[in-house]
Amino acid sequence: MQKLFKTITLSNSYKSTYGVGGYSSNLLYQQDAKGNANKIDTTSTILTNPNFLSKNIISTVSITEQWAPLVKVDVTLHNSMLANITFNKDRTLSLGLTSKTISEILGNEIIIGTGYRIKDVLLGNLKAAGKPIKSDVNLIGNISIRRNQTSIRRIDEDVSQTTAGTNIISLKFSADYTISQKLTIRFYYDRIINKPLISNAFPTSNTNAGISLRLSLSG
Repeated sequence: MQKLFKTITLSNSYKSTYGVGGYSSNLLYQQDAKGNANKIDTTSTILTNPNFLSKNIISTVSITEQWAPLVKVDVTLHNSMLANITFNKDRTLSLGLTSKTISEILGNEIIIGTGYRIKDVLLGNLKAAGKPIKSDVNLIGNISIRRNQTSIRRIDEDVSQTTAGTNIISLKFSADYTISQKLTIRFYYDRIINKPLISNAFPTSNTNAGISLRLSLSG
């Protein structure tokens, strides 16, 4: 493998977040003379499985999980070409205790990228401080395919349905050229295509392209 690749990097990351949307004091919560909590709700119609009253009433609880990335492979070839492939997964679960529903948002994404550096490119006959402008051109290209799907599960009715979802295709390309230590020119092209999963939405696409100049004022 040393004959083909200069470096190989494997990456993996997991992040989880637990959140409470808000809570308030339960007015029906009581304690006995000994200070023990009396949590049983006597209005329950099921004797073997009574309702329990907590000290606080929570409206929503959510859990967010992100594998970003689940698997990522970066390789560098001996000819300065870069290549990478990334798999991302994420999920957000939200429990509505008032509406008795569970909302789930699932996301899956694959990203394929490549890059190449063209060394010592002259910018025509232009000169800076009496010297020809010569620098490397960094080319970077990425294609991303992502699928988002939102489902709502109604606990009382035992019903689950997809309420939203989108297939997103993203194309990105950029080329950077350093004119001097303080000035960098960049050409970029971005295109995002959205294709909905349900019939009550319509497909859209957005394209951005242009040239940007970056001037650094630091010493």
